[in-house]
Formats: sequence, structure tokens, C-alpha cells
Amino acid sequence: MNFEEGIVLENMDNKCLVEVLNKTRCATCSHSWMCTGNKDLSKIEVKNPINAKIGDRVIFKYSEEEINKFSLLLYGIPLIMFAIGGVIGYFLPDIANLNFSKDLGGLIFSFTFLGASFFLLKRIAGFFIKRKNIFPEITKIC
Repeated sequence: MNFEEGIVLENMDNKCLVEVLNKTRCATCSHSWMCTGNKDLSKIEVKNPINAKIGDRVIFKYSEEEINKFSLLLYGIPLIMFAIGGVIGYFLPDIANLNFSKDLGGLIFSFTFLGASFFLLKRIAGFFIKRKNIFPEITKIC
């Protein structure tokens, strides 16, 4: 588990919007040389089980492992579906004795499977978010 510090900016149901103060990860980030310090990028939605109020300084925890798994799903599924669609579309004219270009078939099926992957992702992401602890959670009010 990793811990960060922030200030509550907005309350919503059981969540709140927190501006991250202690960005310890920024120092080790390989992209820090090009970061512009955009204030919107330092805001994050977190669970609020201890009812922190607007303006409270809080400490929240998050699981880097769960975030990495979710990112792999988020980027991996569309990429895999795009490739599968391309392979199917490329070989389908030969298998089904159809009279159209293999390249065109690969292109059409690639984007069709890519579009379908977003619907699949929506279901998987919903399940993953409900079952796993990917949302950061406030643990303490300072």
C-alpha cells in the first residue's frame, strides 16, 4: 500500500475530490522532466469512509498493484482484440471464399473488434471496480 497526503476539495456521496499535496512519486517518475505542473492532474477521486469535510487535510492509501492490473486490462484488451480482428479479417476471405481484399478485411475487422472491446471493457471494468480495491481510500484526517 502507498500513502499520499491531500486536501479535500469537494464531497460526493461516499467519495470526495482530493488535491494531492505530497507527490512523492513525482520525484521518481521518468516523465517528471516534461511535467508542467497542471493543477487538474493533481486531483483524484477517493473513497471517504471517515466523512472528511471540505478543507480537511487527509492521508489516503492506494494499491499500486491493483492500479497496474487495471491499467493492463484497460490497454491490453483493446490491443489484443484489435490484433485478433486483424488476423480474422485477413484470413476470412480465403477461408470463406469471399471476393474482397485481405487488407480491407483485416482493417474492417480490426476496428470492429476494437469497438467491441470497449463494450467488453465496460463490463470488465465495472466488475473490477466493484470487486477490487482500486479506488484510493482516506485513512486519516490530519
